[in-house]
Amino acid sequence: EMLAVYDTTADKVILFVNKDNSPARLEGYVGTVASSGNSVTWSSAVSPGNGEVRYSSSAFDSTTGRTIVCFQDVSSGGCKFEICYINSGTLTWHTGDTANSNMISTDMFGSAVTTSMFDVCSVDSSKWLFCCTMEASSPPGGFTQYALYAKIINASTDTTSAPTYANAGAKHIETASSTQRGTYPSVAWDPTLEKIMYTWEANSSGSETSSNSYGMLCYFNAGKTD
Repeated sequence: EMLAVYDTTADKVILFVNKDNSPARLEGYVGTVASSGNSVTWSSAVSPGNGEVRYSSSAFDSTTGRTIVCFQDVSSGGCKFEICYINSGTLTWHTGDTANSNMISTDMFGSAVTTSMFDVCSVDSSKWLFCCTMEASSPPGGFTQYALYAKIINASTDTTSAPTYANAGAKHIETASSTQRGTYPSVAWDPTLEKIMYTWEANSSGSETSSNSYGMLCYFNAGKTD
């Protein structure tokens, strides 16, 4: 599995690869597009040292020149993230994001529940909005299976600092009802209107059935803190 972002600060492409053998891990490459023609020069792979990973989503923050990549940790089933940036053409990972502090599903739900359906977008001001589907068949107390939740991630430009969060726990995106459940969430941010577009596919366990797709406009309370 691969995905890429365009780093407008460095004017380069960052390619992320979920490598599944020898060894299985997340790798990042920096691509430089030729000023003429159709060629790209790639750097060597740089890994933050994760174990086997799969499913990923990424977003670039033009405010700090940082990129976040979220992925499922196969051994636990939970979702982690790493933050990186391009320094003199070399991909550099934040060392403060390699501890337990980057298991975002634990920060949201209190345990590393299975999280394979998620998305992330930059909401400027050194923040990202992460959204996911609760997939545990016996979810932690207070949470609903296949309900949709979100969390705001803050990242310091200090590469050794652990990330912080603007909202506590997990924010339920739909109406607070156990009958509203969804899968395959996706988010996009409009910086002019400061609105979030949140889309998902209905799950048959809820009232929104027949696998229809739905969209919702959301916004932040108290600036970008909740």
